[in-house]
Amino acid sequence: MPATTIGDGLLAELGNFYADETRKLLLTFDVLAIATLGLAQVAACQFTWVELPALAQQTLNMPCMSTSFPVTRPQAG
Repeated sequence: MPATTIGDGLLAELGNFYADETRKLLLTFDVLAIATLGLAQVAACQFTWVELPALAQQTLNMPCMSTSFPVTRPQAG
C-alpha cells in the first residue's frame, strides 16, 4: 500500500474499490504514559474519499480514544 508522510500525518492510498469489494485498515498506536486517569484522545484520524457516481468528496473526522488507568505492581518482598 503506497503511503506518504504529510505534515504531521501519513497519507495511505487504499486504491480502487469495485462492486462488493471490502477493504480494512488496521491502525495501531503506542500510547505513552498519560498524566491523568480516564478517557483521553491519543490520535485523530481523517478519512477522505470520492463517492461515485456523483464524484462527491466525503470526509470523516474520527477521534481515537484510550482509557488510562493506574498500574499496580507487585510489592517486592
